[in-house]
Amino acid sequence: MGRRTVPLLLALVLSACGGTQTSASGVAAVDQAPWGALGPGGLDDSPDGLVPEVGDPGPQVMAEITLPGGGVPTLPQPSVPPPPVFVTPAADRTATAASPAEPRDPEPTPTTAPAPPAGSARAVERLGSDELRSSAARALGLVRYDWQRGLPGWQLRFLPGRAGVRGYTYPDTRVIEVFVRADDSPEGLAHVVAHELGHAVDVTHLDDGERAAWRTARGIPGGAPWFPGVNGGTDFASGAGDFAESFAWTFAGPPWFSDLGPPPDRLQTALVGQLASP
Repeated sequence: MGRRTVPLLLALVLSACGGTQTSASGVAAVDQAPWGALGPGGLDDSPDGLVPEVGDPGPQVMAEITLPGGGVPTLPQPSVPPPPVFVTPAADRTATAASPAEPRDPEPTPTTAPAPPAGSARAVERLGSDELRSSAARALGLVRYDWQRGLPGWQLRFLPGRAGVRGYTYPDTRVIEVFVRADDSPEGLAHVVAHELGHAVDVTHLDDGERAAWRTARGIPGGAPWFPGVNGGTDFASGAGDFAESFAWTFAGPPWFSDLGPPPDRLQTALVGQLASP
């Protein structure tokens, strides 16, 4: 991935946020899920069986980036590649309402369900009932991100629910697996899909400079690992998890699970859109 110029919008985010948002927010009592994308060429088989463990990440290094306006913050950056697989566990938390740092404009209430995306039948064909297939197809239609354009080559498959896990994202093979349960709503499942899409956007489009800029915009402490599994960090306590949750909040809405701060404000959600652009 070549480095892309961080847009002027980033300077506005840094100015508005001041890097102060570090407190954890409450979350709704729903299962967390993985996020995924349906590739234009159908679905390939992804790895099955045990999830590989993340190896020794090695030492961290200090990486400098140049921000718009001439600022040059120095932040610790991981010197390791992304983990071989992102694992999204089922959330088990006390129900608390999540409040965004800045009020969000309410989403319009649709009068009809959105049409399933073209090709969604391939993504849901492994599910065992019409009800599960319909819920998964509707969830894809609720994600407001053009993943076919933004993430070419990525594949998604929905699979029957598994205890303790909502999905896997495999950066090496560009495959996402989402596990669907009978009690999943299309809206909750859309957040799962969008979270996994956020991981896919991270490993496909973001470089170390843009990750450092996101840390600054969100006020993520330098000691928090970017990738989950590094130094024992969990998905929701990592920079990658915060970005994926912010991506899901932007393109699918609540709930909210990041441990590193409240939901993104308007400038931060706009920055998510800029970083997610191909």
